[in-house]
Amino acid sequence: MNDSILFSREWFYKWQWLLLLLINFPIKSLRQEIRYRLGIFSEEKINRLLPNCYQIKLIENKYKEIFYCDNIFAHKVKHELMFLWKIFHLWDNISYYLSPRLNLGYDTLYTYPDPGSGLTTCDGYLYKAGSSYSTIRNATNADSVRVSTSTEYLGSINDGSGNYSITRAIFNFNTSSINSQATIDSASISLTFTSYDLSATNLYFYLVTANPSSKNNIITSDYSKMGSSSLINNPLTTPYSDRSYTDTKNIINLSVIIKEGITSFGLRDYYDYNNSAPPSGVYNLANICFTDSGGNGRPKLQVIYTLPSKNNISMII
Repeated sequence: MNDSILFSREWFYKWQWLLLLLINFPIKSLRQEIRYRLGIFSEEKINRLLPNCYQIKLIENKYKEIFYCDNIFAHKVKHELMFLWKIFHLWDNISYYLSPRLNLGYDTLYTYPDPGSGLTTCDGYLYKAGSSYSTIRNATNADSVRVSTSTEYLGSINDGSGNYSITRAIFNFNTSSINSQATIDSASISLTFTSYDLSATNLYFYLVTANPSSKNNIITSDYSKMGSSSLINNPLTTPYSDRSYTDTKNIINLSVIIKEGITSFGLRDYYDYNNSAPPSGVYNLANICFTDSGGNGRPKLQVIYTLPSKNNISMII
């Protein structure tokens, strides 16, 4: 059973009251356990939970929403809260005979639902190699791609023997839960670096626009569908250390956030962005977490926005 059927956006809206009751449970220890299982690392009161994001109300009409590249919470509901799913399933089998109106809709489903991929968005990397840096930088297609990987080294290589390579990344976020009438106040991107190559000389990565052919897949031709202007004032980077490090940067061009749609970003390293081949023998690589890395290291987009007063807005469902 695919999560597009079982744990769809409509399902999350239908049972929003129950989900919010669980993740805002008044007993702190239980609330923290449920949030930990769902991968929510915040103690703030959550106002809305959807398959790929959650919303926090800051002040009247002002909200903060955290987005991920996959339907993380649809997967977590099944994999981490299976015990609750079993309780719901048992309850429905009982309520069917007692009072059908109390039925939660689980008795007609498989005992062990499989969320499947159910992706509306994804992330991944694109790799290109050759004997000329300018040629591979300006190429139309990548040699290979990988979707929804765990971690991958991104950047540029000059192995000192006339061989070059570039690895780029694409991140797609489903931001359709942001109402079309919302005013975007700010946005930030967070990426986690786990390690780097010892020969790296410029561990700087620039966030750019991306226009992949599909939002739930990455193909070789997406290699050339990235912008050349940075969306952040200062590039993302990692300290020259062996520890994991998460860098967060504010997005300066807020028009790239697509309300009621999909927001896509590309990532290019220092040499790729500046159209300059790395020096001989330099492997300008940093290991970056993608969606499948799990935990708090997965790519994250935070958007803060303001909605008109309730009298002037019709909320989307």
